[in-house]
Amino acid sequence: YKKGINLGGWISQKKIDVNFKEDFILEDDIKFIKSIGLDHVRLPVDFEYIYDEKNKIDNPLGYKLMCEELDIDPLRGIAIYNGCSNHILKELYAVLGPFFKADVLCNNQSTLVEAETLKNRYHLEGLSLYECPHTAILTCISKPVHTMFVSPENSHFQSLIDSPEYFLRCKQEDLDKFIQIEKESILEASKQVEDGGELIYFVPTLCKNETKRVVRDFLENNKNFRLVNEKQLFTFDPYKSILYFAILRKEESHD
Repeated sequence: YKKGINLGGWISQKKIDVNFKEDFILEDDIKFIKSIGLDHVRLPVDFEYIYDEKNKIDNPLGYKLMCEELDIDPLRGIAIYNGCSNHILKELYAVLGPFFKADVLCNNQSTLVEAETLKNRYHLEGLSLYECPHTAILTCISKPVHTMFVSPENSHFQSLIDSPEYFLRCKQEDLDKFIQIEKESILEASKQVEDGGELIYFVPTLCKNETKRVVRDFLENNKNFRLVNEKQLFTFDPYKSILYFAILRKEESHD
């Protein structure tokens, strides 16, 4: 790279307007920058937009948005695969109350204990908890469900909020391992979604290799699913979440 330009004010030096992504710098602007002979851009991000005054943003509003987009029918079955700590049980409790039933699969003791704690705290007697790896999702759910949540082990890019040195610890081989787990997890979970049901894939990261590309690869090889909606949330959005989710619907079988 020889000549570039700084896009001042990208996420800096001003109060972030939620619509800034729609009108601040657009594709035509990038094409113009290229046309005048520049070969790279610098995007400034002020520290305050990834850190709040308490040095931590722990806000599950992104999960609220995700659940508002869903067709959840608790009478037709709910299953959740937790490969990492997340807020989905809290949000389902807020939406459905304490009496919904769900199979909750946890990939290790840590996520299992977290689920047990929430079950006891909110009196979620309808939860059946299991510890299993992502490769055993199919064997732990007795029959297809209408709503399947899958949140695999991932890079935890949201750790950047708490640990600015995250990129110093992040290794490419670790990321490759997470991407493989994510691809295997969404495929395994899809096998227990009933016709007309929804598969919800969500991960707290901004890495496209873990988000859009995992979903695109899955859809390319599983034509009986279609993308209903997907969103990438940022800490400067009203939902103050680093969260990607995709809602996939399984087509009705006409056999």
